[in-house]
Order: sequence, then structure tokens, then C-alpha cells
Amino acid sequence: MSPEAQVVAALMARVKKLALTPALPVLYRERPTRTRPEAYVEVDYLPNRSERRYLSGGRLDRSGILQLTLCLPIGSHEITHRERAAQVAAHFPADLRLTEGAMIVVIEKTDIGRGLPDGGHWRTPVSVYYRSRE
Repeated sequence: MSPEAQVVAALMARVKKLALTPALPVLYRERPTRTRPEAYVEVDYLPNRSERRYLSGGRLDRSGILQLTLCLPIGSHEITHRERAAQVAAHFPADLRLTEGAMIVVIEKTDIGRGLPDGGHWRTPVSVYYRSRE
């Protein structure tokens, strides 16, 4: 598996273990659906450019954002949505190390963004910043 694919595999393996109370389905950007459930978590992967650690060569560090968007029905107060988003963020604590093959993916930080209405859903973004190395 390529290093880029190993990064995605490590992150998605962690997403599969996401356990919310109550449970929510997880939808992936690359698998569009015609209908959306009443509440769900949407997953998107946003890689950045890789960086070489040293001028003389050496390993490449890859970084990016795993974007998780909590989509809940409109009608609750913002604090309810942010509390559920905090459950998503807690699943990716800072300094968490994920491995896939020879790749190590380290979670740098997680941010909960400002929620916005979208159709019948209130969308609260949870950005998981990571850095990986071989």
C-alpha cells in the first residue's frame, strides 16, 4: 500500500471505531447517497502537501485534516450540538498515534467549528489535524 493510502487507512480505521451515544451512521464523501438520515456524521479527508524534514533528503512528513461534520436535526439549542460534536472530537485526542503498515499518524489537535444550518440539518464541523511519518 502506498504511504498516502496508509494514512487514509489509519484514519478511517479510527473513524470506524467512533462510538457515539446514541449511535449515528457515518457517511463518506466518496460514497454519495440520495437520501440522508435524520442525524449522521459526514467524513471528508483533506490532505495537505507533504514536506521534507531535511534539505538533504530524508523522510516525508504528510499532514492534513480529517473533516468530520456532525449533522443533527435543526431545533435544538447550539449547546446540544456542540456537546455531541465534543463526543466526536474526544475520539481523536491530541497525541493519539495510529499505525498502518510502516506509517505512523499522530493527531495534533481537534477543533470544533461554528455550526451552520443546511436544509433540515444543523452542521457542526469537527476538524482533526494530523501529521504522519514513515
